[in-house]
Formats: sequence, structure tokens, C-alpha cells
Amino acid sequence: MNSNTNHIVLFDDVCVLCNSFAKFIINKDKKDIIRFSALQSQTAITFHDKLVQQIDSIVLIDNSKKIYYKSDAVLKILEILNYPSWVCRLLGGIPKSIRDFFYDNVARRRYKLFGKYQQCPIPPIEIRHKFLD
Repeated sequence: MNSNTNHIVLFDDVCVLCNSFAKFIINKDKKDIIRFSALQSQTAITFHDKLVQQIDSIVLIDNSKKIYYKSDAVLKILEILNYPSWVCRLLGGIPKSIRDFFYDNVARRRYKLFGKYQQCPIPPIEIRHKFLD
């Protein structure tokens, strides 16, 4: 599949938490429909003119090019992965302002809480096709 038919997750590739979430997605993505790119990559730069928010953590660009930010991105990713619907309904039932409040607080402290890699980890060869420039 090419990046035009896949969903794309932009993430902070030196963030330990973000990398852990990417690994979670990879393990659950049985249909192989999600691709990844660093926030500072050429792929991310091509979408900068379409982004309405400054990005510093997780962003989802779905296969119809709709962009999701923060907790909405996480919820949409879980939906795409066919995560248990009760989890999505439970989290989706929380008002966006509250979800994003908690999301922003964790995102702001993610390096302190979870750590930061000195450089982007290189993915194993068997999953490198999931990573765009």
C-alpha cells in the first residue's frame, strides 16, 4: 500500500512515550494500513499548510486526508485499529476539552515523565515499510 491509501501518524520520534504508542499501533495494525512519520520529516512538512494547529506530539492524517489532533487523533487511531468499541465510546464520551486538557498536560511533560532518545530509534527491518521519510 502506498501513503495515499494509508493513514499517517505524525509523531515525535525522539519521545519515548510517542515511540511506545507507535509500537502499540504497529502491534495492533493487523491490516497494515497505518504509516508513521516524524513531526520534522519531509512527509510532515508536506502537510504543514493544511495543519490548523501547531503540532508537537501525535497527529493523525486519515486516508481521506482529514486531520485529527491530540485526543481526537488517539481516539480515531483506536477506532481504525478496531479497538474494543466500549473503550472508544467511554473515552469519546468524555468532553473534548477535558480529554485535551489531560492530553496537553502529559504531552507537555512527556520527556520528564517518560524520557527522550538522543536520536530517533531505527525500526527493525521487518517494519521499516511502515515508516515514511
